[in-house]
Amino acid sequence: MEKHHQSVVELLQQLNTALAQNAKSPVSGCGLSLFQERLLLHLLEWKDGPVYATDLHRESGLSRATISARLKDLRQNGYLELLSDGTDDRRKRIVLTAKTLRLEPVLREDILRCQRQLFSGISLQQSETMKLVLERMLCNLRENQEE
Repeated sequence: MEKHHQSVVELLQQLNTALAQNAKSPVSGCGLSLFQERLLLHLLEWKDGPVYATDLHRESGLSRATISARLKDLRQNGYLELLSDGTDDRRKRIVLTAKTLRLEPVLREDILRCQRQLFSGISLQQSETMKLVLERMLCNLRENQEE
C-alpha cells in the first residue's frame, strides 16, 4: 500500500510541476500566462462588485505575496487598476480595465481549451471521483497543519 501511495504522490508532484509550467507559459496572443488568465477570469466573475486582494487570497488559498505580485504584473500591463479604498489607504480596490473586458471571450476560450486538454480521456464520473479524493487530501493536509 505504501508503494502505491508513494507513486500517487509522485504523480501529483509531476502534475503540479506540469501545471505550474503551463501556468507560466503564454497561452494566448495577448501574452498572458494561464495563471494570469485564470486570475482575470476570476475577477471578471466579480466585476459588478468591489474586489480586494484579501478576497482573492481568501478564495484561492494563495499567499498574499503571490496575489500581490500577480496583481502588480497585471496592473503594469494595463489589465487592471488598483484604486484607494477611501477608508484605508493600504486597502486597494481592484478594477478591471476596458482592455480586460474586451479580452473576456479569448480568456474563456483559452481556459476551456486547457481544461479540455487536461481532462481528455477522463469520464465525468472519474473527474467527480478525482475531485472528491483531491478535496480529501487537501483537507488532510490542512488538518495536519492546524495540529
